[in-house]
Amino acid sequence: MTTYFEYDIIIQNGQYILDNPVPTASGVTLTGDGATPNILGDQLREAFDVSQGSTTLSTMNYIGVTTSALVPELQGLIGEDQQGNLHLFLPNNGTDGFLEGFLSFISTAVKDDPKDGHTQWNIQDGTPNCFLAGTRIATPDGEVLVEALLPGDLVSTQSGGVAPVRWLGKASIARDFSDPLKIMPIRIRAGALGEALPLRDLLLSPDHAVLVDDVLIQAGALENGVSIVRETRTPLFFAYYHVELADHALVLAEGVPSETFIDNVDRFAFDNWQEHEASLPDAAPIEEMPYPRAQAQRQVPSATLRRLAERAARHFGEAQAA
Repeated sequence: MTTYFEYDIIIQNGQYILDNPVPTASGVTLTGDGATPNILGDQLREAFDVSQGSTTLSTMNYIGVTTSALVPELQGLIGEDQQGNLHLFLPNNGTDGFLEGFLSFISTAVKDDPKDGHTQWNIQDGTPNCFLAGTRIATPDGEVLVEALLPGDLVSTQSGGVAPVRWLGKASIARDFSDPLKIMPIRIRAGALGEALPLRDLLLSPDHAVLVDDVLIQAGALENGVSIVRETRTPLFFAYYHVELADHALVLAEGVPSETFIDNVDRFAFDNWQEHEASLPDAAPIEEMPYPRAQAQRQVPSATLRRLAERAARHFGEAQAA
């Protein structure tokens, strides 16, 4: 019978932390419906017992499986106890030594298990930088929802040219299993950056950059609480999409020049990273555009902050000029 290491999951500074990174050597056993649960096949909310030897320690409800693109052996499951606390169970197969150095928190990427239609969490230490589903991307034939793009489709670039999509990365997000500062979308309201820029509200992950005054500025660095705001309410599960071209370039998202994928961010953060590995196994590294980049507000040119604050005050209400 398989034994499992059990980790309590606690929330600390908005992150999910493994509370006991060095579990007991003997581990625990899991039994449900008279047999060891099949990690990929249990019924959602099915009850199972956690035992050590002949002693039942607790009864929990199955709420999902875990996967790790970087360390596949970390596949396990998540249970919820009677008090609503979450627990991670990883099979005792010699992988526990990875955990202390590899896992700092559980975050992002909830997706449907295609085999059984159940929810699964990805364990990862990284945040994708992407367009929220529903964002309109300019193409030669008009605007297209980002999630509807396919490899080979042509998109319009800020330079006035067109380029084919090489890969569309999808990152499914679980709001309650993510650091809100890293995953809650930034809303750039219509007209916040200039006349009809964006054309409609543009929602991006905080680290996704747009070109403003010839500087690539990450959306989170533009937040001013008035015309550019961090969303506080999202569905429990939502998705980001990232567009990869052959080059790091600027596509027009709701009319705003916005960066495409650059592979200094790991593709493992995306649900479908394996599609890229299968279709583009020998893809050359992508060279970053030569624009300066602002990752934090202190790096944004003061003239840009003042301009956007003044525009916010005129069109949206008060905003603090830098």
